[in-house]
Amino acid sequence: MLMLHKGCRQVERAELTDIPVPEARGRHRPVPHHVLAETVVGTAERLGLALQKESWGLSREGMRLYGALVEDALGEYLDRLPGFGRMHDELANSRLTDMRAKALIHDAFLEERVMAPKYLPAVSETYFHSDEHRKRFPGRNRWALYNAFTETFKREPVTLQPGSFRALTRALCLSAS
Repeated sequence: MLMLHKGCRQVERAELTDIPVPEARGRHRPVPHHVLAETVVGTAERLGLALQKESWGLSREGMRLYGALVEDALGEYLDRLPGFGRMHDELANSRLTDMRAKALIHDAFLEERVMAPKYLPAVSETYFHSDEHRKRFPGRNRWALYNAFTETFKREPVTLQPGSFRALTRALCLSAS
């Protein structure tokens, strides 16, 4: 949802082509709003984001562009599953030995490429040694492991997180069957 300051107005992306571009001065080279919007949307799509909605707004004078993109990171995978509640139950009831958890972590990083390998120690530390994590997600199961990964995702750039969620769902949820 795009919230605009008083004096700003919401516009459609197609309207951005009508906005005049200021004259270039020195090293300042203005980018037309429609080019910026198309670049942002194109980049999001190349990253594999399934955009549900886009909203654009302009400042009163038209010199500032604001935008919001809405994407459902897990949507396509959750739609394939019988239901998120069932996914939670299946993962929480899927007990793991430490050796199996280590194998799943290894496969998630090296086969599914859930996230950069530099994050492997953080996932391992969270799952195996964090008292706080154990209190929030008791038991050795796929749900606790899933949440060790999602806690670590917060360290990644936000642009990589949707792809990481999709890869994690493949690695932990779909391999459970």
